[in-house]
Amino acid sequence: MQPTTLENSILKNTPLDMDKWREIIKSWNPSTESQKDYCLRLGISLSTFGYVKGKLLKIPPTKKKFIPVYITPLFMLYINITGNS
Repeated sequence: MQPTTLENSILKNTPLDMDKWREIIKSWNPSTESQKDYCLRLGISLSTFGYVKGKLLKIPPTKKKFIPVYITPLFMLYINITGNS
């Protein structure tokens, strides 16, 4: 069985950031594989998996979004182009 992209990044000893941990935890299927077997297969620490999983369950995933910015002029300049005052 060929390693997945997730397994490849772990096998290469790539540092795992929170986004990568979120992906690891989301990929685990508790109905088909125990936490212990999953961690052994990926080569990650079972205690770290449990710790990070607990932390991530408390923190909602951040959604990156744009915030509208409204720019208002400091002053308005009106020019009368008709010649009438």
